[in-house]
Amino acid sequence: MISDFKKNTLPQLRGKFDYDSIILSAEKRTVGGVDASAAFDDTGFIILHKNSLFFTQNAINFLDSKRYTNQQKIISIICMEDLPLSDYVKFCYTCKTLFDNRKIDESLLNLAFTDALGKTALIVKNFDNNEVITLLDDVLDDPAVSIIFKDEIRDILAGKYAAFSDNIYT
Repeated sequence: MISDFKKNTLPQLRGKFDYDSIILSAEKRTVGGVDASAAFDDTGFIILHKNSLFFTQNAINFLDSKRYTNQQKIISIICMEDLPLSDYVKFCYTCKTLFDNRKIDESLLNLAFTDALGKTALIVKNFDNNEVITLLDDVLDDPAVSIIFKDEIRDILAGKYAAFSDNIYT
């Protein structure tokens, strides 16, 4: 889980890395926001991504801030895609709370659930996991969520994207 770093260096990493600056730097590589996968060309972003478990609160604070654009928040969400499933579900619940509090819009919430880059698609791949089912059911019960997004959630719950996820995203 800790990638190329030793456990005892992570506290040093957390202290030396400015999460917000790294996300902003990675976002500059995305060619006007068109190609978010270009963030993986940024060494700092890769470190955050591979060690996302240690930077989850930073990502939540970033998403909660009004200082950042949707494109910058997209990069922050993508940075979390390497989390273990249980932690990613918690992250998605937090994204839903941010959506409910109008801190992020539905496109960002959708990204957290469907992972537009297709690197992990954790929610899609684990559509039959009890934690994921509960999360998706909570989204279906939310009156603020659009009908289009609810239809996509129903398709995820039905496993319609899982085969696609396994063939394309891995």
